[in-house]
Amino acid sequence: MKLELETKMRNINNSLCCTIPHYFCKEHKIELNDYFLVGINDGIFDVKICGTSYNKIIFIPVYFKKKLNLEKNRKIRIIFVKKVEKRKKETKIVVMDNLQYLDIYYSLQIQQFHTKRKLIIFKLDNNKILICGKGCARRVLIPRYLLLNEYVFEVFGLYQGEGYRKQPKDAARVEFVNSDLKVIKFFLEHFREIFNLHLDS
Repeated sequence: MKLELETKMRNINNSLCCTIPHYFCKEHKIELNDYFLVGINDGIFDVKICGTSYNKIIFIPVYFKKKLNLEKNRKIRIIFVKKVEKRKKETKIVVMDNLQYLDIYYSLQIQQFHTKRKLIIFKLDNNKILICGKGCARRVLIPRYLLLNEYVFEVFGLYQGEGYRKQPKDAARVEFVNSDLKVIKFFLEHFREIFNLHLDS
């Protein structure tokens, strides 16, 4: 899905935003509270469709506004790259080349613990998923499919035995009850390898 729209920036309560015309929303079935991955100039970010049924708007994140030096009354071209699929969390195993993989996209829940903190998860075309924190500049790209083998079960078995079991109400975290630095370092290194991550992601 790639939709293009030319519109103007405007200011509402000192926040930069742009209007999405009603005809455009109706034609492409864009509804209130939908989440999209959008692009402006060379930047890409996630947005929520706000406003009313006939006057839908998207707000430009502050970090993005500063980065691209966007100003009101300026015409811009917005590219709607991806829409967040409305779905339920489920465990989905797929078989490829006689090997079993966990589909991480369906295993992650969209709403994280309460309405103020959400994970926005986009399914990309290259067997990757992009995970964004609501209103946060940081995002993580990970493989969509996780090979289920003995190595993976050993790593997550270690966390099951030594990790923090109770999650806080306002965030998800990876934390160890075991304070042995060698054990923690071992897990983080292998966790990074499994998901192709940097430790500071």
